[in-house]
Amino acid sequence: MGPAGARKEAQTYRISWIVGAPAQRATCSAGNYIGSPYSSCLTVSRQGKYILVIDAWARACTCIDRPNYITYNLLARISRPNRAGGAMAAEGYAHPEFLVDAGWVDAHKGDANVVIVDCEVDHAYARGHIPGAVLVPDNYEKDPDSGRLFLMQPGQFKAMCEGLGIGDDTLVIAYDHSRSLTAARLWWSLNTYGHTNVKILNGGWRAWVASGGKVDFGPAAPKSVTFTPKRDDSKLATADDLKQACEVGDSVIWDVRSDGEWDGSNSRGNKRAGHVPGAVHLEWFNLLDSATNEFKPAGEIRRILTEHGITPDKNVYTY
Repeated sequence: MGPAGARKEAQTYRISWIVGAPAQRATCSAGNYIGSPYSSCLTVSRQGKYILVIDAWARACTCIDRPNYITYNLLARISRPNRAGGAMAAEGYAHPEFLVDAGWVDAHKGDANVVIVDCEVDHAYARGHIPGAVLVPDNYEKDPDSGRLFLMQPGQFKAMCEGLGIGDDTLVIAYDHSRSLTAARLWWSLNTYGHTNVKILNGGWRAWVASGGKVDFGPAAPKSVTFTPKRDDSKLATADDLKQACEVGDSVIWDVRSDGEWDGSNSRGNKRAGHVPGAVHLEWFNLLDSATNEFKPAGEIRRILTEHGITPDKNVYTY
C-alpha cells in the first residue's frame, strides 16, 4: 500500500490535511498495544505487507512496513468519519435505553440536565476527553483501608455525586476507554442508590473519537446540585446469598473474571484461589466487540449466554 495508499484509505476518515514523513519505528499505538485500554489506537487496516493504523491521541495515521518495521508517519487531523450519527440501533435489547451512541451524546451534551462522566484515570482524562465531561474520583469503588471493592456509604456517595454535578434530576452519561468496564460500574452504583437516569456511551472513548467528536483537555466546572441517595440492595448479593444459590436449581452463578482467576492460577490477592463450586465461567469482555469496544448485537449476546446456561428463567448471580 505505502504512503500513497495510506493517504487514499485515510479519506474514509475525511482527514482534512495529511503530510507524509519517514520514521524509524512504529508509534506506541501499534503492535501488542492495540486493543489495550491504555492504547491510543483507533482502528487498524491490513493490506499486503503494510498495516494502516489510525491513532486517536496523536491524531496520526501510521503506515507500518511489517517486515522491516519502518514506518511512514502520516500526521493527520481526524475530523468526522463517513457514517451517520443519531440514535443507537439497539433493536433486540431488553433495555435499549441504557445505551447511546456518539451521535446521540453529541446532540445532547449541552442539555441543561446532562452530566457526562469520564470513568478513566486522571492522566487519561488529561490527555483528552469529551467536552464538558467531569472525571469520576480515582478508586471511588475501593475501600481506602482494605483496597477491596465496595459500595460507598450513602453520605460518601452523595458527596461524590454532588461534586460531579450529579443531582436528583440529572441525566448521567458514563463512558470510558476500558470496554465500558468502569462506566458500567458507575451505572450500577448510581442505580443501586436509586438514580436510574443513567446511560452508557456504547463504544466509549473509541466511539467518540471515531465519530469525529470534539476533544477537550481542561477540567470541567460542575454545577451546584443536590443528590438524594436512596439505596436499593435488591440487586446486591451477599456471600450467604451465593451459598444458598449453589443449592438452588433455578439459579446460575456466573464468574465473569479472567481464565487465571477461574482456574486458580492467579489469586489476584485473594486469600483463596479458584472459583465458586458450580459456577459457569464467561469473562465479561466476551460480550463486547473487540474491534469497536461496543456491545455485541442482542442476538449474539443471547446466544453466548444461552450456551453457558445463563437464561432469562434463571436467577443470575455474578461475581
